Amino acid sequence: MKWLTIKQPWAGLIFSDTRMGKANYINRKEPISYIGSLAIHASFGYNYADYRYLSRMMGIECDQHPLTKIKESVIGVVEIVSIETMDDKKIWNITSPWFRGPYGWFVRNPRLVKPRQLSISVTGNEDPRLFDINDKELIYE
Repeated sequence: MKWLTIKQPWAGLIFSDTRMGKANYINRKEPISYIGSLAIHASFGYNYADYRYLSRMMGIECDQHPLTKIKESVIGVVEIVSIETMDDKKIWNITSPWFRGPYGWFVRNPRLVKPRQLSISVTGNEDPRLFDINDKELIYE
């Protein structure tokens, strides 16, 4: 299985019930060719501008979602179903509020795991970096 580090609050919102539903897209600058199971690792860093965006534009208060507070840990697993572009969004009339592009990794079947700490430094908006993880090391809740 692969794993990807995502900054909070986005990592936690993939697994949190919000007024907009669970986040069903992972927005990235680059596409990938990988389709399949993906462990979501919440980074050490928080993106406070995104907290404000979620509050003002989507009415989501991240403080109400405990999973957005977890740092440096794998918190769950999703299935990557497809990789979509902003052109796909227009052509197929994708209406998910979670897709902001330029690439949207469409995910489904979010499953929580017992948080497992992994330390890796992620700064800025880096290219997608997928790492291998042994899924037998994860304990599903």
